[in-house]
This record gives sequence, structure tokens and C-alpha cells, in this order.
Amino acid sequence: MNSSIEHVWGWGHLHGDVIAQIPIRINTSLIPSGIFIEKDHSVMWTSKAVYAWGKPSVDISNQLLLQDEDVQPKQVLIHNKNTVILKSPGGLGVFSHDNEGLKKNFEIVLAHKVRAIDHTRHSLIALDSHGKVYNIAGDLVKQKIRELNNLKEIKQIACGYNHSLALDTYGDVYSWGSASDGRLGNGRSGYCEEPVKIENLSESIVIVACGYLHSVLVSVSGALYTFGFNGYGQLGLGTTSNAVIPTLCLSLSNNAVIKAACGAFHTFVLCDDGMMHCMGLGTRGQLGNGSCVNSLVPEPISLHLIDSFDQANLICGSDSTYIIIRGRYENNSYSFSFISTSESSDRLEGLYLDTETSFRPTNLPPKDPYELALQKKLIAEQARIYLQRVKEKERKNRLKVEQQLRREAKIQKRMRKWENDILPFWDRMRRTSKVEKLCMKGIPPKVRGEVWARLLPNPLGISQSYFKINVDKAIKFQETMREEHEFVGKEKSLMLISLDVTRTFSQLGYFCDGSPLSKELNNLLGAFTLCRPDIGYVQGMSYVAGLLLLNLEVYRAFVVFNSLVASPVLNPFYRLDEPEIQTRVQIFRSIFRHNLAELFDHFESEGVQTYSFIPEWFITIYAKVLNNEIACRIWDWYFYKGTVVLFKTGVAVLKIVSSLLLKEDISGIMEILTNIGQYVNQDDSIIKEIEGIEIVGEIGVELEQLEIENL
Repeated sequence: MNSSIEHVWGWGHLHGDVIAQIPIRINTSLIPSGIFIEKDHSVMWTSKAVYAWGKPSVDISNQLLLQDEDVQPKQVLIHNKNTVILKSPGGLGVFSHDNEGLKKNFEIVLAHKVRAIDHTRHSLIALDSHGKVYNIAGDLVKQKIRELNNLKEIKQIACGYNHSLALDTYGDVYSWGSASDGRLGNGRSGYCEEPVKIENLSESIVIVACGYLHSVLVSVSGALYTFGFNGYGQLGLGTTSNAVIPTLCLSLSNNAVIKAACGAFHTFVLCDDGMMHCMGLGTRGQLGNGSCVNSLVPEPISLHLIDSFDQANLICGSDSTYIIIRGRYENNSYSFSFISTSESSDRLEGLYLDTETSFRPTNLPPKDPYELALQKKLIAEQARIYLQRVKEKERKNRLKVEQQLRREAKIQKRMRKWENDILPFWDRMRRTSKVEKLCMKGIPPKVRGEVWARLLPNPLGISQSYFKINVDKAIKFQETMREEHEFVGKEKSLMLISLDVTRTFSQLGYFCDGSPLSKELNNLLGAFTLCRPDIGYVQGMSYVAGLLLLNLEVYRAFVVFNSLVASPVLNPFYRLDEPEIQTRVQIFRSIFRHNLAELFDHFESEGVQTYSFIPEWFITIYAKVLNNEIACRIWDWYFYKGTVVLFKTGVAVLKIVSSLLLKEDISGIMEILTNIGQYVNQDDSIIKEIEGIEIVGEIGVELEQLEIENL
């Protein structure tokens, strides 16, 4: 079906107990200029009137709150229970309302006309006609208006729960507020009172939008960049890992995004081909993809715009999505495809829906009754199949949620054991079967760093003062080398550190330029290079040090890092001692052959050299090739059981992907090994596979001998 009439479409939690899982058309009998959606309050406005609905649920058309030709609403929002109306041509009024309508309380007066408004939890943000941004804090009745500093001429603003973005006329973006979860996009932590420019953008930005805890940017080329909290996949990056700097959404790299909006934990975009995509939290149908399941990547919806893309208005509520269409569109959805929270699909009470049950053009004669009955039967059968599919998706989603809740409950239970039964009695409990089982199941992140530090103590007696002295020396040494360009021995490897630091976990942005962790990582590696000039800095060390810094403060991370580099099995890889490295590679090959004979023979026939991948796996202790969560689980077990785990892990990784590797020639094998993290992504299964790897005969003796070598 296509149409050129203006319509409002919505999906998600639309009203009362009603959830629409795909787009449905809402007939408001109005031509809306805009909609503002919040959890408890929603408003719609035209050029002359404002309407509201919310708790308790009311019919939009029956609740006329304002009708005053002098007002002409340009933008409306609700902040701290006040209705704030931006009036054309730029006045800002604050209203309260009751059953009799809106009552004007006062006006907020700025030096120039207001162009746009938005709000965080604690303040109202206003943009005036001269491109100046104002923060109106606290209770609006007691206005505290402050012009924000360090901003050029601003053309767009956006606010999340406790953070804000501003876009200037040059395409630069500024952010301020809470930096938690990376939502400011500048790699900082804590709270930023004043706007800070996001430096690491490769192109000009034309659109900014904010969700509850995440942020979205659209570039001049139509690329989508996202950052901040990603617990439900709202960044569209294919993971649930947060991003602390703007990260390109690769799934939309073949599309040009022209509009974007954010809900609390979902993101909605419109592309230049008229297709719309949603990603993130989907438990209430807000993704519009026919299910109530979260999506880690952008998923298309059935509504397709044909023209007038620039006139479409995208709006997201906390768990709903709307679009005002001012052009032609196509929709492949059925009118029955919505459900209530009680899984009934009878009606959307209070909202008028144009169900569009007739698809027959008006210029054709009525259908034959037999054909019409057959069509109704087919539609009923399709409805039954659809609702059955919906229920099955919801069942799977419930199972997934239940599994996650059980997993979190187990982690909390283990957490209490560590805090109450293990750590206070560490010396007595360390080598008990109870601790061994807890390490195998995974150390809870909250105490992981503490347990690591206790499992790998400080045999060299490295003090904090010793660490600080070497940090200061490394900083001065680097400055001297930059100025004089003189390089001496392995200490010259200091110059490699700054380059490697920014590339460490680059996809997550933890160690980007200017971030606190970047400085700490540089200091740790610099101090180590001067402490161990016989080794210096070896590329790949940054991943080991980086993962330690994500779990430990910098001094304790430095101590553990020294212990790891000095370990008998790993040390030759850092010293680049070829004979000793070959010895360890041969041990790995023996374990590989014993456990995976068919794959080993396939590698031999294809000419795949074990030496081509084992050094990187050991140097980085799998932190570069596997994701952080899995690497941490491996480290939990490795720190407790010893270096035999390093060899077992490599063979276990190969076992997990063996069915794929056996089908490939050397080029395909190397491609899989290069991207092994894409295939090994279940932390529980990798530990199970590690324990299933056998160490027999002379191999075990050789490993024991390596463990007791005196370096």
C-alpha cells in the first residue's frame, strides 16, 4: 500500500497495556507538528494546539489542553511536571495543567529568541537564535540561567538522562555531563561541568541524538557513529560492550543515514533509500521488527518511505517509537500484528487505528463473495501463523531472560563466597578445592583484580616508590629521545609504546588519546621498559598490561605484569629467545597432535606453521585474539592452575573451530585464525574445552620442568 496523506505510525509500548511489535498507523484526526513521548506523559502539538495523554490513560482527541492562536507551539516537552512550550517565533513558556487545561505559570526570558529546547534529569537546555546554549538548572520556578562556555555557534542540541551534546556550524560536537559508560565520547571519566569537544571524529557531523545512557552521531556522508552504554545492543555494533569514543556502525556502512532518534535503550534511524532500522532493547516491541527480542545490530522494519525523506519526523519514547510521515510510503505489515501485554490482539483502546483491512483499489468492482471468503480464510491463517511465531519468539526471549537472571544470581552467590568465606581467610583457603572450583567457574569482576594480585604475588618486592621513580624516568627518557632522536639499546623501544597504546583494544576505546587509562598504560609499560632493559618493550605487551589495568589500579597491575613476564613459560617470548620459543612451540605441537590428530595432519598437509600464531597467542596471553570476558576467564584459570593452561587453551581454541578449519586450505585457515575471536565467544564452553585437553607422558614432564626453571 502507498499513500501521500500525512500519517503517524507507531510501535512499541503505545498505550496502556498495549504493545505493537510492528508499525501500525495511528489516526489522530490531526496534522501534528511533533510528538514528545515520556514514560508517564506524552504530548502532541499542531500549529495551534497541544494535546496530552499518559497516566491515567486518556483519549488523545478528548484531551484538548490548549487552544490559543497566540501560542503557536514550535516545540513542547514536559520537565519536572511542567509543560514547557517553545512558542513561535521563539518565546519560552512554562505551564501547569489540570482537568480544565493549561495554566501559564511564567516565561523564561533569554537575551535572544529560542530555537530549540531539550532537558536532562536536572536541567533544561536551551539554544538561542545566535547559536548560544543555556543551562537552566534546578526548579524552573527558581531559574538559574547560565550560558555554557567554550562553544562556537551551535545549531543543534540533544540531551540524555544526565549528559548533553551540542553540534556547531562547523560539524564539531561538544559533550558535557556524566561521562559514565563512555556516553560523552571523549574517553573521560567522572563528570564534566563544561562542554568538551569530541576530538576523535574523522568527518563533520550533521545530526546528534541522545538516549538514556548512549549517544548517536550522523556524519555528513551518512555514517552512523555511536558511543556510551551498550548493554542491550543500542549502539548497533554487534556486541553489548560499551564504547567510550564514537564508533562506526559497520552494519549500516552500505547505507546513508539521514535521520536518527534514540529511546531510552534503543536507536532508530532512517536511511536515504527510505528504509528504517532499529536496534537495542526490544522487550516491549520498540524495535518494530515483529518480536520482543533485543537486537545487537540494526534491523529493518516493514515501513518503507518512497519520497519526502527530509520531511519525516522520527520520535522515540522510552520504550516506543513513532514517525510522522509527510510523503508516500509502503507498508508490508498486517493490521492484526499487534498484541497487548496480556497477549490479546483485540484493540488499542484510546488510540484510533486505521487498520487498512481492505487492500482493493476503489476503482475496481467488489470481489466475488467466494474469493472474498477465501481471502479472509487465508488472512486468518496468516494471522494464526504470525501470532504463533510471536508467541514462540516471546517464549525464547523469556528463556533467555531467565537464563541471564540465573547467571547473574550465580555470580552474586559466588561474589558473597569470595567476600565472606575466601578473601578474609586467604592464606588458609588459597589451595582448597573450594577456591579451585570458584576460579574455574569465573572470578566475579568486582573481586577479580584482588584475587589476581593475590594469586600472583610480588616476589621481587617491587615498591610503589620504585614504580614511581621508573615512571618519571621513562617520561623524561621519552621526551629526550623525541628532542634529540638518540636511541640506545632496547630502551629505544620506549618509542613504540605510545603508538601501541592507542591501538590496544581500539574497538572499545579504553586507551584512546587523552583518556586516563591511556596515560596509565603508557606509564606502566614505560616503567617496565626501564626496569627490564634486557627485554624492553615488545609489541603485544600492551594487551596484557591493558587487561590488567581494566581490573587493577596501576601499581598493582605493574607488579602482576612483572610476574607474568618473568614466568618461565612466557619469558622467552618476551626476550625473543628463538631456541626457547621453538621448545615451547614443539611442546604445543605435541599436545595438539595428541588431542586433535586429524586437524594436526590437515595443518601439516596445508603447510600451516604452528609458529605463525602461537607466539602472538602467548605474548598477549590471548587478550588480543579473544574478547575481554573470555580472556579474563582464561586468566582466572591460568593464574590458579599455572602455565599448563596456556598450552591447553590454544588447543581448546583450535578444537572449537576444528570443523571449520578442516574444510579450508591454508589461506582460509589463516583467515579463521586471524579472526578467531569471532568463533570463540562462549566463556563457559572454552573452560570446559580447556579441561578436556589431555597432557600425557613426556609432555607433562617437560611442562613440569619448564615450571621449575630458574630464570
